[in-house]
Amino acid sequence: KVFRDEAVLKLNNKNEQVLKRQLEATRVRFEVGEITHTDVHQAEARLAGANADRIDSEGKLEASRAAYRNVVGQPAPRNLKAPAAPAGEPETQAEANKAAALGNPAVLSAKFERKALLDNVDEFRGELRPSVSLNFNLSRDWENTSNTNISREEAITSSVTIPLYQQGEVFSRLREAKQDVAEQLQAVDQARRDAVEDATRAWESLVTVRAPVKAFKALVGSRTVLDVLDAEQELLDFRVAHVSAQRDELVAVFELKAAMGRLTAKELKLPVKAYDPDDHYRKVRDKWFGGSPGGGE
Repeated sequence: KVFRDEAVLKLNNKNEQVLKRQLEATRVRFEVGEITHTDVHQAEARLAGANADRIDSEGKLEASRAAYRNVVGQPAPRNLKAPAAPAGEPETQAEANKAAALGNPAVLSAKFERKALLDNVDEFRGELRPSVSLNFNLSRDWENTSNTNISREEAITSSVTIPLYQQGEVFSRLREAKQDVAEQLQAVDQARRDAVEDATRAWESLVTVRAPVKAFKALVGSRTVLDVLDAEQELLDFRVAHVSAQRDELVAVFELKAAMGRLTAKELKLPVKAYDPDDHYRKVRDKWFGGSPGGGE
């Protein structure tokens, strides 16, 4: 929004300056009798409207800068440049929907949640099975006076525990765990449908905003000097709409990336260290103590 509102403010400032010069020329023409009071009043009204548009665009720009600072944590730089559209855009809607169904973060989260619930089922089912324990004991007796070894005893024992009656508690928890898995399977399907819907909406939005971008480019490029002098407001409207359409196109591309699960630092090739969940897992999987993810504190 900051990039768009800065561009709109520049256009309004330029339009206001053009109308000021035109008002001066109109007054000169009125003094020599070429035009009437009505023409002067129209030029003054157009300038007043341009002044109001410029003030309005200044307010919108400040609001956008405040929102930028709230999200980013730093003030927006002056003359902010719009980011380039990310590469790897799908060629068809079907491709976008497939990527969303497989890689959307909500879908992946639901799948991992289902795996965790399946582990609960295995845990409760294990309580119904026999358990085996193996113990090893080593003892020595010492003579108090001579401090010599007088006896040594080693023992290895094993025990098998077979659950016979548990008052139905384990079966109850097992049934509950299985029901949770069934419910989570529906959650996975719902997350997948939501992702496909988001991808479809983002794709249609992208297709929709790209049409006016091309149209505005053609309209703005076809204007002549005479058009600028005779229809500044119409030309300004086209230019502002063109800037807004460019911004909407870029936002639609990022929304499509998000729906596909590709709005990540790695996919966008950002100059930052990307989080690697596999590396994090390897660091903490065998930790016996400590609260730090990577250390032993």
